[in-house]
Amino acid sequence: MSTVLIDIAVGLAIFILGIALTVRRFGGQDYPVLILSAVLTPALAVVAMFCVIYLAIRGKPAVDPCPDGLEEAEKIVEIQRQQMFGGPAREPSISASWKRAYQLQLQRETRRVQTMARRYLVMHTQ
Repeated sequence: MSTVLIDIAVGLAIFILGIALTVRRFGGQDYPVLILSAVLTPALAVVAMFCVIYLAIRGKPAVDPCPDGLEEAEKIVEIQRQQMFGGPAREPSISASWKRAYQLQLQRETRRVQTMARRYLVMHTQ
């Protein structure tokens, strides 16, 4: 089964579940919220469907290098979060996962270029 079809099915299931929970929660007591959700959710569903189709046609998005200072900014945000809400400190993870995603993309592109170079060299050496 195609990943696009799986994405569409999961998105539709989340959409239906969200509408059902909204109606169940606010249906008997708050009509403006119910009316607002009834008006906005079909529009959001259409926009989301176009986004999925656009991403399916475009392919995987490119990952740029991790911006300088992101790790430090994450640490500052974590310090502020801990001061405001308390709890244990968490290690910054966005910059690490961003760097890992960028490295994986570079490796994929390197393999693709190596494959094309091998084909080109094989074709022109014969």
